Amino acid sequence: MRDIKRLLLRALDYDRTNDAATDVYEALGEVYNVNRDYDAAINSFRLAINAFPNDYQLRNKLGATLACQWKQVRRGSARIQYSIAIETKVCTGMVEYSNFTVECAYL
Repeated sequence: MRDIKRLLLRALDYDRTNDAATDVYEALGEVYNVNRDYDAAINSFRLAINAFPNDYQLRNKLGATLACQWKQVRRGSARIQYSIAIETKVCTGMVEYSNFTVECAYL
């Protein structure tokens, strides 16, 4: 995973446009998430969302990562991200809603 992370960070040196950087930050968020480095994953997803605030998939990934932390403050933030994801993309809201219901079950 360290090599993947290194390559993704190097990709930013080649192309810092919003589209490319967002893809890199989203991928980094996934890598950090797999490694259970939730703080780094949250930071990466937030950087991606800064460029594309209406991307429901990024909001859903951020919400899922926030929910993984099991901290009361983060669970509240997870609900907010899920709600934004559902409002942004109603036609595929079922996936996001199912993530939200799983998170609520642990409250």
